[in-house]
Amino acid sequence: MSWATFIWSVLIGGYFVSALPQLLIGIWQRRLPPFFFVLACAGIIFVAISELLTMRTQSVELVIALLRWEQLAFFVFTVALVGFIFSYLGSGRIWLGLLVCASRTLCLVLNFIGQVNLHFQQITGLRELPFLGETVSVPIGVVSPRTHFSTLTNGLLLLFVIDACITVWRQGDRDSRRRALVIGGSIVAAMLIAQSITLLIHYHVLDSPYLTSLPFALIVLAMAFELSLDLFRAGQIAEKLRVSEVVLREFEEEMQEKRDEISRLSRISLLGEMTACIAHELNQPLAAIVNNANAGQRFLDNGEVAPQTMREILEDVAADARRANDVIRNIRNTIKKGPEVRKRFNLNEIATHVAHMMQRDARSHSCNLTTSLAEDVVPVEADPIAIQQVLINLINNAFEAMADTPANRRKVEIATEVSGDGTIRLSVRDHGPGISDEARKNMFDRFFTTKGDGLGMGLTIVRSIIEAHHGKISAENVEQGGALVYVVLPSAAGDNGLQKN
Repeated sequence: MSWATFIWSVLIGGYFVSALPQLLIGIWQRRLPPFFFVLACAGIIFVAISELLTMRTQSVELVIALLRWEQLAFFVFTVALVGFIFSYLGSGRIWLGLLVCASRTLCLVLNFIGQVNLHFQQITGLRELPFLGETVSVPIGVVSPRTHFSTLTNGLLLLFVIDACITVWRQGDRDSRRRALVIGGSIVAAMLIAQSITLLIHYHVLDSPYLTSLPFALIVLAMAFELSLDLFRAGQIAEKLRVSEVVLREFEEEMQEKRDEISRLSRISLLGEMTACIAHELNQPLAAIVNNANAGQRFLDNGEVAPQTMREILEDVAADARRANDVIRNIRNTIKKGPEVRKRFNLNEIATHVAHMMQRDARSHSCNLTTSLAEDVVPVEADPIAIQQVLINLINNAFEAMADTPANRRKVEIATEVSGDGTIRLSVRDHGPGISDEARKNMFDRFFTTKGDGLGMGLTIVRSIIEAHHGKISAENVEQGGALVYVVLPSAAGDNGLQKN
């Protein structure tokens, strides 16, 4: 095998080996740069085959055919380069790229309408000359003036590539600049070398066969290097993503453990709040039961066994026991999401009942408990036990707020009134020192208390009950002294006007 055959065969094989994996990558990833690279390799492979056959043949007709069809390969190669610059570098003037393609198309048309091809008007024969230690064939004939169109097209292509690379260099990052330098530099260098060799041969300065495919190896090598580097980096990114997924999975497992721990702590916190709630709500009826039982025991010890008095004491004990049972029932229904027990009733009835129930507590606090009930209160639809809990909480707070108030001024007033918008207001007013600004901001927050032995759950429970009934609760100081806490509840559905009690 001759050196020429060996070198050109290696070139053809190298182009083919470079193009095949990029073709598969282009099909797999559906990206344009690998496809344009494959087209460029296909064009150069045909040029290399044409050059090798021209050097090995003795037929003028075959040389004419090879040189004619070689221009189609140059057309494919030029279009592939323009497309590669656009798609890979993401730069280039569109109009200039289209002008390059149009100019190469014109060269292709002139090539096929001539007698021989774009570069020769006539090929008169073949001459032999030594090349790489052997004798090869070289066409001789009259050079066509149309060859200048090919030179012009190559010049436009160089201008397009240089302009695109300059734009990338100015606007791109470090990697983009490297791509522009490698690809743009290889194209410019290869085109200048190939064009120079062709012109030197045409003007008989260089006695050599055509060597266009040899310098074009620089272009193929540069494009293959950058595409392979991108593939390598994609593999690195994929590996990093795999590692990141593993780390993310471990992080999610750790976060799930944290969430489980937070959920456990939340349940513990909720259990604490429920315990405080139960303790707060049961403290009042149980304390009342103990007080009534002690009173009955004192009557028995003193020999004062009046049947009516003992009946009243036992009735109070039974009522307080029922109230404690109702509290437990409400809490159990809340936990189990049981059905709400709501019915229509008049707030005046609840206010009167609670006022009677709390008279014994009022006397123990040396307070005067009175009511001021509006006559035109319309019914509400609510849980009467829950509203009773609200009112008892507010009255007990009023008693305790007047601990330092002189006994002759200790007065708690329960009032009801109807607003013009169809809501009913139930209020409890004391004559104590009033509410401080700090307490007013936080008084409905859980565990906030101004009492030394308080749990800070009473008003929190009151607010949750009122909000569950679509009402609102508020507190304010009264100009004449003391504080006023009131709740606003909507009237029962279907009661559009005021209704007499």
